[in-house]
Amino acid sequence: MGTGQQPNPGQWNPQYQQHYAQQYQQYQQGRQYPPHLDQQHYRQGAPPGAPKQKRGRKGGILIGVLATIVVLGLAFGGYWLWYLSDSDDPPPLDTSLDLADAPMGCGMFTENEISHLVPGTFTTEGGGGLSGDKDYAKDAQCMYSNLDTYRDEGQPAAHLSVTTRLHKADHPGAYRAQSGVDNAKEELRRKPGSAIGVPNANDDRFREIEGSSGGVAAAQLSILYRNVTVTFHYNHDGLDEGQFTQPLMRLAQLAILKIDPSAGGQQQPGGSAAPSLPVLPGG
Repeated sequence: MGTGQQPNPGQWNPQYQQHYAQQYQQYQQGRQYPPHLDQQHYRQGAPPGAPKQKRGRKGGILIGVLATIVVLGLAFGGYWLWYLSDSDDPPPLDTSLDLADAPMGCGMFTENEISHLVPGTFTTEGGGGLSGDKDYAKDAQCMYSNLDTYRDEGQPAAHLSVTTRLHKADHPGAYRAQSGVDNAKEELRRKPGSAIGVPNANDDRFREIEGSSGGVAAAQLSILYRNVTVTFHYNHDGLDEGQFTQPLMRLAQLAILKIDPSAGGQQQPGGSAAPSLPVLPGG
C-alpha cells in the first residue's frame, strides 16, 4: 500500500484471512484467553480486562441462616397448630353453683318491702337499656321514686334503683370458658367501692357518693351471691354520711333470701329469721 493510498474495503488480503483463521481456531480450543480471564468468564460476556468476580462467603452464610430461621418458624407454627387441634378436650366446666334463675327487676321486692326506704307515695317502674335474657346473662332493673309527690306530702326526696344480673356459663368450647359464678365475680371486681361484709353474700362493694352541694347524697351497694349480682343505687335527702350503710345492708340480705331461700340456713323472707328493715326518716 503506497503512501497516502487508502485500503480498498472491497478487497480482502489473503494474509489477513489466514491470520484471523488461526486466531479463531485458537480461541475455540481455549488456549488464547487472556491470562486474567478464564474461558467460562469470557463466555458469560464479561468484557476483556474486567476482573473476575467471586461470590462472597458472607452472603452465602446469611442466606443459609435466613433459610434456617424460616424453616424452624414454619416447623414451630405447624407443631403449635397440631397441638391445639390434637390436644385433649378442655375439662368440663364446674357449674354446680350456678343458679338457673333468680328474681328479676321489679319481681325482686314487694312495694311494702321498699316503703321503708322510699317514704310516702312512690312509683315503681321497670328500667330499660339492659340486655334482657341473653346467652351470657339475664338482667333487669326496677326503680322506686317519690320525686313526683315528696313536696306535696312533705317527705324527703328518695329514689332507689335495683339492678339484678344472673350470669350464665360460657359455651364449653369457648376460649377460657368460665362458669356463671366466675363471670359474676369478674363483674363485681369492676364495681367501685370496698367490702363491708354483707351477711350471706359471697362478696360486696359499697361506696358513698357526694352531692353537688357537698356532703353525702347517695350510696351504692353491689353484692355477689353465687352467679347473681345485685346493685342498689340509693338517694335519700334525709340521710347523711354513714347513714346509708345499714338500710342497704338489710335490703341486700333480703335480696339474697329472695334469690336463694336456703342461703345461710335462714328461713324465707317473712319468717322469724328474715332481716328486719330499718325505719328511716319520714315527713
